[in-house]
Amino acid sequence: MAFYAGFDAAVYPGDATMAWLKRHSNLSWCAYYLAPAPNLLAAATSWRGRRAALAGNWGLAPVYVGQQVRHGASAVSAVLTFNQGCVDAQQAVDNARRDGFVGGSCIYLDWEDGGALASDSEAYVSGWVVTLRARGFAPGLYCSHRLADDFANLMARLQPRMLVRFWCWAVASSAEHPLWSPLTELPRPDPAGCGYPSAALWQREQNAWFDTPAGSPQPGQRILLDVDTANLADPGAA
Repeated sequence: MAFYAGFDAAVYPGDATMAWLKRHSNLSWCAYYLAPAPNLLAAATSWRGRRAALAGNWGLAPVYVGQQVRHGASAVSAVLTFNQGCVDAQQAVDNARRDGFVGGSCIYLDWEDGGALASDSEAYVSGWVVTLRARGFAPGLYCSHRLADDFANLMARLQPRMLVRFWCWAVASSAEHPLWSPLTELPRPDPAGCGYPSAALWQREQNAWFDTPAGSPQPGQRILLDVDTANLADPGAA
């Protein structure tokens, strides 16, 4: 089975740099942050409206950064109710359609908390996936590999049962560091290696950076990204 290297970055690298990356790396897909969203970093709004420039050259995994569990001041918005999940799913659908994603595309709800799922978290995620499916899109979940089983069990309890695509994070370090492999030789392991056998995507390196070399559109541009692998060339496709 083939696997595909991908990345996600809060700051859109720019059209010229994306084209350069396509020619000078083995990356084939990237995350695409849907904006607006409740807890989206300001820098990540730079992906908005970029789909037309990327489609056909890159596989795209649309991500919606919804409500989050609040740890101190870490979450701007933490309204974790079933109804809010429904409201946010509609916003995710509206964002996706505005940027040209067609019905049936998979949209990933970004769930950053790695702790045990509480009842309010379950209610919010349930509302989000049910509404997203009802609006004609496929739900995906970006979460810790340690929570994937709990989320899968939650999806199985819903009526009707929800099938979701899992994008799991399992990284050795979250500290910023130079990219561990050359751009042309990024590893493409089976996503199941994250520790959740049914994972379709795996974020395997976090906060890696590299500087674009001479001859690139913006030499010396430092790009900070997370490195992923997937069992789909286009993780957002139906």
